[in-house]
Amino acid sequence: MSISTDLVVIGAGPGGYAAAFYAADRGLKVALIDPELNPGGVCVYRGCIPSKALLHVAKLLDEASHASAWGVTFGDPKIDVNKLRTFKDNVVKQLTSGTGQLAKARKITYIRGWATITSPTSLDVAKEEGGTEQVEAAGIRLRQGGLVTLDERDSSCCYARQDKVWVADPAGNRWEVYTVLGDIEEDDHHDAAAACCTPVAGESPACCA
Repeated sequence: MSISTDLVVIGAGPGGYAAAFYAADRGLKVALIDPELNPGGVCVYRGCIPSKALLHVAKLLDEASHASAWGVTFGDPKIDVNKLRTFKDNVVKQLTSGTGQLAKARKITYIRGWATITSPTSLDVAKEEGGTEQVEAAGIRLRQGGLVTLDERDSSCCYARQDKVWVADPAGNRWEVYTVLGDIEEDDHHDAAAACCTPVAGESPACCA
């Protein structure tokens, strides 16, 4: 199966879904790719939000331990770990279901899976439910966090800096991949009709040296 879109955003954390929402609100046809059930990323699923939910409970316990100084005395707390975990999971579920509805309202194509860039304007998505989907896009935006994952089956390598990622193929060609075309946020405009990858002569990424 193959789809065609104006912009594909890889990674649906706060940076990814915000970029996808911004583009969709301005009339672009957008695909958003992430392995999770709904947009949210590490922050909502495993980082900030779960931590804050548990810290809220910890704060209540701490305040209860000092409440006798205010004239209120509690008995020793009993912690039900399973209920505590359920509380945390429900907070995450409520927030991520909300971002999922916001994506649907903007008619964003949300694909659960892992993306591999196969050409300057296309990528393959290994879907969570099985199978592969091909996506053609005028622009590709990387919002996968701080790590660029490389296919260990070949000799390619790349490194990221700001809004670009450089990829070197086994033949030694170096490609400069713009993570945004058509200017979604920045003042530095790129031609949305241009290829998002261009070879850079005479240079090699440090990781290939």
